[in-house]
Amino acid sequence: RHPPHRVRPRGTMSTTGLDQLKEAERLASELVAQARAARSERMKEAKKEAEAAVLAYRQQMEQQLEAETKQMSGASGSSTTDLERQTNEAINKMRADYNSYKAEVMERLVAQTCDVDLSGSA
Repeated sequence: RHPPHRVRPRGTMSTTGLDQLKEAERLASELVAQARAARSERMKEAKKEAEAAVLAYRQQMEQQLEAETKQMSGASGSSTTDLERQTNEAINKMRADYNSYKAEVMERLVAQTCDVDLSGSA
């Protein structure tokens, strides 16, 4: 003989399945929220790193300009007008380099930090 079957109320099976589905949805929402928070944090870090890189480059260029300016001012026979022109050209070049590198550095850092692995493995 077979053991007697337990009789379950009709709604119990579907309620358990619904509860499991709700729990899975809640967990998935938490994972997505965590991934978004991590991405946001990496974006902030990338921005800070990019700003630091740009600042370091700018300081380097300013030091180079200052050294060249000192070297030029010591040269005999160079006129003040030529020195001012060369200085302005160097400043303009430095600003152009700064602006072009800033965008590239930001773009690279953002690209690296936006590469989020959501597979759950470390």
